[in-house]
Amino acid sequence: AVATLLARTTGEIAGIIGCGGLNLDNQFDDSKVSFFSTAGDTDFNFSQMHLLDEFLAEQGNPHRLVIFDGPHTWMPPPVAREAVEWMELIAMRQGIRDRDSELIDTLYSADLARARTVAEDGHALVAARRLREMGHTYSGLRDSSEAKLAADQIESSDEYRLQFKIAKRARGYEDKCLERRNTELTLLRNSDVPPPTAQLAGNLHIRDLQRNSRKPGDEGLAAQRCLNSLYSALSFYLPLGDLPEGRFAQVAASYELSLMIREDNAVVWYNLACMRARLGQKNDAVKALASALEHGFNRYELLETDTDLNPLRKRDDFKALMASIPVR
Repeated sequence: AVATLLARTTGEIAGIIGCGGLNLDNQFDDSKVSFFSTAGDTDFNFSQMHLLDEFLAEQGNPHRLVIFDGPHTWMPPPVAREAVEWMELIAMRQGIRDRDSELIDTLYSADLARARTVAEDGHALVAARRLREMGHTYSGLRDSSEAKLAADQIESSDEYRLQFKIAKRARGYEDKCLERRNTELTLLRNSDVPPPTAQLAGNLHIRDLQRNSRKPGDEGLAAQRCLNSLYSALSFYLPLGDLPEGRFAQVAASYELSLMIREDNAVVWYNLACMRARLGQKNDAVKALASALEHGFNRYELLETDTDLNPLRKRDDFKALMASIPVR
């Protein structure tokens, strides 16, 4: 976001490499900054990065989108290298650096080989997008008609049309998940007393999403992205907004729901223990703290200094937990 703001306000940013998410609102205006975008195929910002790439295409910005295997994380080294190489090509196109015909041909051959490999692996939609984008990248640098012809051939195939429909259906599925998530979490934030966790989990379709996430192909990946989106909201964003307002019951409910999605996060267990202690739920607080330690929580100094845990300090079960901690 900072890079796009600088690009828009200063006009001195030639290109941006973006990984895993960007808010489009008022980020670009008339800026023609070059943008290499990337995300994991289970990243909760997967759809957002596709929307960004489509927006950049409409705006006429130089753009490339690369999806790698994985969740919301930094791009792997091969993708980072490709991003830098792509920026070099755009720099030559725009006259920012000297033209290097040998490098252009080398990168073109590598791009074409990657596209063909993707197509051979059965990913017609991804291959066609890459081949189309190559036509824009190499425009004015070298002949890219081979890439255009390959894209035409793929896009005329039944497999491409089928994958296009599947991708469209997956995006619709994610849109519905996002709408439901926003509705239910708004109700949770606005509630004086949160509904039971089981009721909230049902309203959010957590079990359905978990079941669908185990399915193969795009359907399973879309469900994984929905779960990851919901988890990030429940474990981080909602508490970030509610904690300063002292809405501890809502935050505790949010942590409980997030642990239904991913129960191995020691920090979330610890944070839940803190919320339960604040709410006077001392037995449950100690149980959550024990789960935090079982899942690898090792910020032992917090157990001694965190004032959230003060209501627990005179309890025998809390003292037993403290005694079980390795010598520090």
